[in-house]
Amino acid sequence: AFGASFYRFKTEYFVQGGFGGYEWYPKENCDALIADRIRDCSIIISKEQCLDLPSKSYERRMVDLGGLYAEYKELEKDMVLALKSGDTLSVTTKTGLIMKLRQFAGGFIYNEGIPVRVHNKKATELSALLDEIGQHKVIIWIQFKEEVEIVEEVLQRKRAKYCTAYSGTKDVDESIRAFKHDEDMQYIIAHPATLKFGVTFTSCTYAVYYSQSYDYEEYYQSHDRIYRKGQTKPCTFIFLQCEGTIDEIMYKALDTKGNLSSVIEDLIR
Repeated sequence: AFGASFYRFKTEYFVQGGFGGYEWYPKENCDALIADRIRDCSIIISKEQCLDLPSKSYERRMVDLGGLYAEYKELEKDMVLALKSGDTLSVTTKTGLIMKLRQFAGGFIYNEGIPVRVHNKKATELSALLDEIGQHKVIIWIQFKEEVEIVEEVLQRKRAKYCTAYSGTKDVDESIRAFKHDEDMQYIIAHPATLKFGVTFTSCTYAVYYSQSYDYEEYYQSHDRIYRKGQTKPCTFIFLQCEGTIDEIMYKALDTKGNLSSVIEDLIR
């Protein structure tokens, strides 16, 4: 359908871009053009068409940074932030700034590799949210190691039983087993890359995103840990987002399967 040259296929339907120009993005109307090419030799069936899955719902929980929003905007604009310790954080690249903005939204910031807490707004909202969810199993998605610490503190104050699945977890398989089969194991704190493939949590119907990646494939895989074959109950996906921050930008890009790199570049240009 596309000929023998993969290079020709790439250049005809995609364009290079992103940070460093190493990523490929589909050209406008690319989906329709490719679908037309393969129409005579393919059958396309969505997961919803071939699986009898229950309903799903999405909720955005907005977090107000209050007076700290001015500090966030200072970092976004000047790439410099005065920390309460008296140190000054300075960022030299756009890629580094994106990372620091994501961290700030999560309630901390790494300064020379050391995490410095800047607020507990999102952690407080997470605590209230888990109270509302009640006695249901919940998978809590994180992106940074310090966020594991933050979420653990929330769960420890609730005296809840939890496990983890991220790069620092000693036995991920044991965490998976415990969350699936131990009725008292109510929470699992996980990074999407650790539970990317082959993990099914159909006993869980709530997924809370403390933070998000800007990798759509990673998000899609994390989404389908609970919403997959074998799930019989409605699933709820909840996104904690600091209002007016990069959290909202990333959610919008992932929700529309957009070119997140371009969106963020526009934001901080």
